[in-house]
Amino acid sequence: MIKEVELKYRLPNKSSYEHFLSSFKGKHVVENQTNYFFDTPDLKLKKEHIFVRLRKVGNTHIITCKAKPLGGNCHPGLEPGSSTNLISIHDEWEHYVDTEVANTFLHVKLDATDYLRAWFQKESAEQEKTRLSLLKRIQAITTEPLGLVGSFTNTRTRIPYKIGKHKLDFEVDATNFGNKRVDYEVELELPKTLDPKQAQSELSKLFETLKLETSKSTGKAERFFALSLNQPVA
Repeated sequence: MIKEVELKYRLPNKSSYEHFLSSFKGKHVVENQTNYFFDTPDLKLKKEHIFVRLRKVGNTHIITCKAKPLGGNCHPGLEPGSSTNLISIHDEWEHYVDTEVANTFLHVKLDATDYLRAWFQKESAEQEKTRLSLLKRIQAITTEPLGLVGSFTNTRTRIPYKIGKHKLDFEVDATNFGNKRVDYEVELELPKTLDPKQAQSELSKLFETLKLETSKSTGKAERFFALSLNQPVA
């Protein structure tokens, strides 16, 4: 199964966000993203922590299905069932789609799970296993079509960063959920070969050096749905 493993840090305000960005020299890559989410009308997938998303970045579209892993974190750098409150782990499948397919999801209301059922010629065995596992979990929850339930925008700045021999990218986000709420955060996706505890220790030292206060950052999808339902948001 393909795992997305990330460290997520919330920044308290815009000035902290700008301070972090200005602390790194060199070329930064800025992406303006729109994130569209698909679910049943009563959000059956969200209730089970499964998310189907279409992300638009410029003229590029990526469909993603992600879910909390069954049976623990399944990461070689962590003991089974253990966690730190800064590490986010999901089963994740994603695939680039062309603009025509993306517009079909958005405007013709094609069931997004139809794409998960498709056969992909260039798909690896691990990608196929992840896709079919996530599809099976969705089908166990609902057989209803998945339609567009909402969206939010995000400005992401990618900053190259190294931990030991690992070449990584900070993903520094300003996320606009509407209603004048903008969240600022720093994320770092970790490869299988990097110990999450080592990475967390390195970043703790970095934030201390920069004199930046940080806190746990929950998933954007979870915040988006909570705000849509007028629920408390972490």
